[in-house]
Amino acid sequence: MPENATPLQAMAHRLKTKAGRALYALRKQTVEPRPENRKYGQKTGKTTPRFS
Repeated sequence: MPENATPLQAMAHRLKTKAGRALYALRKQTVEPRPENRKYGQKTGKTTPRFS
């Protein structure tokens, strides 16, 4: 890959390699649960402390 490659050319070259595709595939990993999987606004049986 030439030193003066544009970002698009660099990414295209990176995705042509097996290691580059594996690295790019890591972006698909879940970082945090989606909102519908969390218990938003539901009481969990625990009381929350009140501050005055």
